[in-house]
Amino acid sequence: MLIRILAALCCCSSLLAHAQSALLRIAIDANNPPFMYADSSGRPAGIYAEQLLALAQHSGITISIETMPWKRALAYLQRGSHGVAGLYSNPERQKHYLYSKPLHLEVLTVYGRKQDHRPRYNQIGDFDGKRVGVLAGWFYSDAFSQARDHGRLRADEASRDAQNVEKLKLGRIDYLIGIRESIEPMLGDQLEALGVFAVNPTYIALPRSAANLRLLQRINQALPTLPQPATSP
Repeated sequence: MLIRILAALCCCSSLLAHAQSALLRIAIDANNPPFMYADSSGRPAGIYAEQLLALAQHSGITISIETMPWKRALAYLQRGSHGVAGLYSNPERQKHYLYSKPLHLEVLTVYGRKQDHRPRYNQIGDFDGKRVGVLAGWFYSDAFSQARDHGRLRADEASRDAQNVEKLKLGRIDYLIGIRESIEPMLGDQLEALGVFAVNPTYIALPRSAANLRLLQRINQALPTLPQPATSP
């Protein structure tokens, strides 16, 4: 009997140690500074990388941060091998993934060329018949998706903001939607902000599983204790 009890205790200790040392793999975009990107050495950098490092310290979860193209990050999330940080939420995604408490609020702004003298942005109908620069794999809003799917606007995709900025300067697109902190360092004297498109909270999303649900509870307990990221106004 004593041998059985000792064996059971060893088994429980082993399971507990495994749970505590479980590795959570989180993918972030490699091309979205200052929020998430790979630095010159290929290491994860940016606001979300810093938040994930702080989260690991505060929660006790071992987190591996991996930078990659955003479409690949979403594919890995769908496959169930990785979580993703910096993701927007929508009803379809909520059916498939577990969402944390918000990480940050991103201000999506509409930009145009000064020489085109375009009016201030007010509503999705302002994009009718226009070419709008966006990032591949990104969700912007339900209204934007519907307008794109019905052919009311043309969503011109790029893998990084710098490509969209260059296309806008050359007149190859009519508008650009981008995060304020990402776009404004690249504006120069040719482009201007035309109004706020949306203010979207970002989250950590995990594949649905019982183990990830337990991890999510630890994540949500730790998130309010993290230092708030500093961004430009």
